[in-house]
Amino acid sequence: LDAYYWKDSNKREVDLLIDENDKVKIYEIKSNLTPKIEFTKNLKIFDSLAKEKGIKTQQHLVYSGKEQFKQKTLNITDWKTAITTI
Repeated sequence: LDAYYWKDSNKREVDLLIDENDKVKIYEIKSNLTPKIEFTKNLKIFDSLAKEKGIKTQQHLVYSGKEQFKQKTLNITDWKTAITTI
């Protein structure tokens, strides 16, 4: 498992990056009980930078709630499920 953290010179960061064969899974991890769209801002920035270099990503938002669902290209997952699938 190759796992990384990303932070740029503008202090934008992604909490966890996992390099897989054909893509990079990118994770933003929050303690909130309710997921909020603004939590995904840095995921979108990293995804855009990766696309410029021809790298595919899979975006994940992990939060403290109890549900999991998908919004377009974003997987929203509760932390208990996330720790069994990372």
